[in-house]
Amino acid sequence: MKCSFSTLATPELSGVEAIRLARRYGYDGIDLRVSEIKGELTLDSSAAHIREIVHALEAEGIALASLFLYPHYDHLRSDARRIVEDTLKRSMALANETGARAVRLQVHGDTDPAYANVNLSSVAEMLARLLERDRSGLEIVIQNHSLYASALEVAAAVRQIGNDRVGIGYSPDHVRLGGEDADQALAAVKPAVKCLYAADLQFAQDGGYTSVLPGTGGDSFGKHYRSIRREEVRQVDHF
Repeated sequence: MKCSFSTLATPELSGVEAIRLARRYGYDGIDLRVSEIKGELTLDSSAAHIREIVHALEAEGIALASLFLYPHYDHLRSDARRIVEDTLKRSMALANETGARAVRLQVHGDTDPAYANVNLSSVAEMLARLLERDRSGLEIVIQNHSLYASALEVAAAVRQIGNDRVGIGYSPDHVRLGGEDADQALAAVKPAVKCLYAADLQFAQDGGYTSVLPGTGGDSFGKHYRSIRREEVRQVDHF
């Protein structure tokens, strides 16, 4: 099991600065964001910028665990599906250019009517087609999130795709935030977890919460981490 650093925690740093920080604190890898808004990379990053990132990774001896894709598009457009598929294609190409091991993404669940045109089922179909043509070995990691697809929905989508290169980025904290049954979620995701996100929350009496360091919150997610055997997980992210 390896530990990688997520740049969600350091939006003020450039990609090179974040890579150096991750190495300074002993992480094995790093996850960089692909976004027009505070992303260390974008889908239109120049060849020079990509080389800068690759050289920094090589210089620090750190792996690029994944690219975290944040697509920005109008989901109500009639061609939204084409835009999403083109975005997935470009993100996979960018991952291969940078040496990333995986592309990570969050997708709206099928129960969200506002995203019926580009929901999890449609994205799963796109990924299945793209991976049939891709021979790079790149992996796809779909993360559960309280504002996107739930753990149960992601687990079902991964089964639908039926490709060992597609797995789950499991966030136990978002199971709690989304009101899911923890035991059901854990049982559903366990066979397909590729990344386990270490996070913890401290809840207030009014229902609010604060993100805290793993193991320091009043509501522990240790059961989830202990239940998933170490050899089943490729990486662990610390936010």
